[in-house]
Amino acid sequence: KFSVRIMENEIEPVMRGTLPFLSLALVLSLCILISPASVSATQDIPAYRVLQYDLQSSHFGSRQSAFSADARSLDADLLLRKCVFSRLEEVNEEEIFNAIANETSAFIVLVPNLRFPSKANKEKIMQLERAIIRREVTIPTYLTEENTSTKELYEQIKSTTISLSDRSTSVLLKNAFFGTGYHIVVSGSQPKPLPDLVFHNIQARIRASVPAKNGPTPVVAFVAHYDAIGLAPALSFGTDSNGSGVIALLELARIFSSLKKKNDLTYNVMFLLTSGGKLNYLGVKKYLEERLDESDDSFQRSLAGAVCLDTIGRGDMMYLHVSKVPKDGSFGQIFLENLQNLTSSGKRKVSLKTKKINLSDDFLAWEHERFNIRRLSGLTLSSVESHLSAERSTISDVSIDYPALIENIKLIAEATSRQIFMGEVSLERLEGTESSLKKLSSILSTSPRSNEYLVGSKVSLVATIEDLLKKRSGNDVKTFQFKVDKKDKEVVLYDTHEVTMTVYETKPAAIDLIISILIAGYIFIVYTFIDNTEHTTFCPKKL
Repeated sequence: KFSVRIMENEIEPVMRGTLPFLSLALVLSLCILISPASVSATQDIPAYRVLQYDLQSSHFGSRQSAFSADARSLDADLLLRKCVFSRLEEVNEEEIFNAIANETSAFIVLVPNLRFPSKANKEKIMQLERAIIRREVTIPTYLTEENTSTKELYEQIKSTTISLSDRSTSVLLKNAFFGTGYHIVVSGSQPKPLPDLVFHNIQARIRASVPAKNGPTPVVAFVAHYDAIGLAPALSFGTDSNGSGVIALLELARIFSSLKKKNDLTYNVMFLLTSGGKLNYLGVKKYLEERLDESDDSFQRSLAGAVCLDTIGRGDMMYLHVSKVPKDGSFGQIFLENLQNLTSSGKRKVSLKTKKINLSDDFLAWEHERFNIRRLSGLTLSSVESHLSAERSTISDVSIDYPALIENIKLIAEATSRQIFMGEVSLERLEGTESSLKKLSSILSTSPRSNEYLVGSKVSLVATIEDLLKKRSGNDVKTFQFKVDKKDKEVVLYDTHEVTMTVYETKPAAIDLIISILIAGYIFIVYTFIDNTEHTTFCPKKL
């Protein structure tokens, strides 16, 4: 008994000192250090949002941008409120809209070599574009480059998804305590409409050296829209559609300007570069509205025909698209005859394609239809047989067949010069070179040419194109601006084209819960022990 009292006397000052509290702090610190963090290892990934626009109050493209959700691969059992992280080769139209139906939070597509995809990847990209560009997608949808880090991230997310689909007890316990997940966040507000949109049409004229004696001098117009469209605005450069049309128009301006110095020009030649071509040919629509609303009808009476140039930088076949077969003796009929005569021998051919205008469609097929609706003569030349071709609206449009483009420009110039110049003309030494055309294409590709990048009171690329046209045609060049108020809802464009996605590595909450219970139990035991010690009387008892 005496020995017990000695021990009690020794323990009492210790328990009443600071040692218990220091021990408690030490153990708590160790628990915090060994416990896995619930969120760690962030990674930032640049991404490109799928396009979004409204046309005549109809909605197209991805309607959202911000989201925060756990990542899963496309084959997950449950995608509700999850972010799909998928490779391009796995994705198709059905998968995207199934994901939307399953209330997925977001859809991210990894694309190898995003700026210059392979032929197989081009086909996959165009499949997505056919599914999305002219439909409404209600969830945030993004493209991002497949590189070493994003591919590794995909493999980890894929592994996590497979593990979560395994319902065996051992795997469930392993996931509960040691599993790793990924959470992806794109912060910021939802996309906002761009303010009042200012578009630009650029016009140049080469005036006839031999004006008509009776009536107005006839006008032939070469028209090309300079904008592009694709799955993501920030990646839409439109090298062929419609960069090749712009290049051809600039080259024709140079050729006809040179020919006029030695030959009598009997037509006024107009060159019109229009904006909003991918927005149902908005630019040429506004241009015609303005010209035809003038007090006199000189424009309508003088326009012999409009030749629209659209995607002409490939192949040996040229298609002449019209709404109906040109009448005998009309500009269109003579132009077609000249083209056919020039291609009667050799591998390059011209084929006539007729398609009636369908005003019930949301989109017109070709730019010349804007002229035809106004009862003006017009046609479109293209290397593409159908207006529905995905090659006309894709981010994978990054190349031109320059020898084919040179031959097409020469063919158009020869066919037109037979009509608009008096006597025989020679195009010798006037053809463009491949290096000069590549230079023009490089200039046009300095920035994306999606309409979101081409609206505003001052646009550097528009000024550059205007300067190029002025150097080739002379000083008779004008830029016409027109404004579209977002309240009118004729066209609405949106911001947020490039974002940074933040990826968080997450740990399961179960292990945190267990550690919290252990810490709480430890605190309770220590507190109870101290409390009991404080109420114990340590005093020597009589023997």
